[in-house]
Amino acid sequence: MTWEDCVRGWIRRGFLALATMAVSSSATGQTTALPEQPLLGSTLTADVVRDLPTSNSPFAVLETIQPEAIGNRFASGVLSGATAPQFGAFLNSWSQTQFRIGDIAITDPRAGGTPLLLPVLPVWERITTVTGAMAVDENAPALSMTLEPQRPGTKWFRAVEGSLSGPPLVSEATGLVPVVDRLRGWRDGDVLMSGPVTDRLGLVAAGSWRGLSHVAAPSASATDDRVASGFGHLVLTASPSDEVRALGWGQRATTGAFTDTAVHVQSTWERRSVMRLAWRVFGGYTERRRTVPTTSTRVVDSLASDPVSDLIDEGAGAARRWVFGARVAPAANRSRRRSHTRRANRHPADCRAGQRDAGTHVDAAPGRRGRPSTPYDAGGAWKPTFDIPAPRL
Repeated sequence: MTWEDCVRGWIRRGFLALATMAVSSSATGQTTALPEQPLLGSTLTADVVRDLPTSNSPFAVLETIQPEAIGNRFASGVLSGATAPQFGAFLNSWSQTQFRIGDIAITDPRAGGTPLLLPVLPVWERITTVTGAMAVDENAPALSMTLEPQRPGTKWFRAVEGSLSGPPLVSEATGLVPVVDRLRGWRDGDVLMSGPVTDRLGLVAAGSWRGLSHVAAPSASATDDRVASGFGHLVLTASPSDEVRALGWGQRATTGAFTDTAVHVQSTWERRSVMRLAWRVFGGYTERRRTVPTTSTRVVDSLASDPVSDLIDEGAGAARRWVFGARVAPAANRSRRRSHTRRANRHPADCRAGQRDAGTHVDAAPGRRGRPSTPYDAGGAWKPTFDIPAPRL
């Protein structure tokens, strides 16, 4: 055993001791109550997720916490930092998985199943994963993840978090079985600030950066992946019953295979009322531009290569999606009676009259069409939602 091996061993033991003390103090010092859970799935708040080994990625929640979900990549251990894994559940295709920010879908309209932007944990207040028994406003047949953004607090709060790893802390050993992906080093940093701007306006602003060095099979050399994100969320209390929210999110992801530049904006005007009609209107726009290096030669191995369609069309170009809609709920003293009447007299096929069926275009050619959902929920709320994946140029 060389002196380098001894140093690595002592460093690993020290980090393990620190992690054990941190987990023990967190477990004994506080108890976090879980919110109401879906029938099949889970809802986790930021306080719960913060204490879990999720590598600062909501994808690790799908991989390690949700037993019905299965993915094609490792999200834990910071792997796949710049590439979204493909998840499915209950034998359904990964291309049918849905990702949303509140009411707004951000799923790739071209291939489906993956978000147009890669989420990071600090900016989300709640993560809800559903694998079955979907609500009527869910279009996913078996797997859906909904992210609720952080809301500004009544006092200013600032947080800075960082972590890193390098060769002394990462195993370099190789065995007879080749590794699929081997981590060599990573750096991760987040900055979050939240608080009131005025007595009626609050702000949440955050930024994150991640750098990853890894060796992915079949390559023998290391490649670098980088993801930089900026996030902002404004909440305006216009009146005791009216609230206006605006969210902006920008991101740039760079790998050896592609470079993505994405932006997402959305806004919601919500009126809350117990005795009167409650409603909210919302709209959002998402765009991602991908550039891919040109390759003159393609080598296809029927056992090891991805599908030939992925090798021919690597997703270069722009993918856009815009969503707008409204949700209306009757007064509380009338919702039970109206809900019973509508559920008794309405057939699901008739309920689809309030939903717009929108199509997609890929390189100016018509693509697959969107599927409407029933516009009545269990509480009698009418929800005409227009979800239009924009043309991909």
